[in-house]
Amino acid sequence: MVTVAIMVSGCGNGYSDATPKPSAYHRIETPDSIFYAAEVKGVEMLLNTESQIKKETRNGDEWLNIGYPQFPGSLIHLTLSLTTPEQFSSMLANREERFRLDVGNVTTEIIELVSDGGWHCAIFVSRSCVTTPIHILASNPAKTKLLSGILHINTPENPSATPDSVSPIVTTYTRDMLTLLKNISEK
Repeated sequence: MVTVAIMVSGCGNGYSDATPKPSAYHRIETPDSIFYAAEVKGVEMLLNTESQIKKETRNGDEWLNIGYPQFPGSLIHLTLSLTTPEQFSSMLANREERFRLDVGNVTTEIIELVSDGGWHCAIFVSRSCVTTPIHILASNPAKTKLLSGILHINTPENPSATPDSVSPIVTTYTRDMLTLLKNISEK
């Protein structure tokens, strides 16, 4: 009888409450979805009012680095390249190869659309990829302008980053890049 009493008293974890304890990632404040029209080399696109944008010109291409204060270490790098219809195919193939190398063999969601301005657009979202989960491509009807972009999340400071932990970042940038692509046009 004494042995049974000792065994029964050893059962349990010392807690009197059997209610599960909550645990989760802390919530990241996401930017609101308010946009303004910006012009870059004769191309009009909608950008989020909370985004911080750094522009520079390199070799005739316009580069935009778009980030949010809420997401330090994450930037979408957009490049607007001027081309000719003859060079367009090789330039597009180069960008597509770069995207494939960035994501490897992970499952990728592809959304293709034609913008209100007639641009042919695609967004590639690889939710299981932590460092480069979003890529975009857009070309004008004349095939003389190509917009390409990639979301880069700097993870060396957080080597244990998981797709769950960067999900709010990916969701926000996906929303904002879809808005940009749906509305891109030439002035």
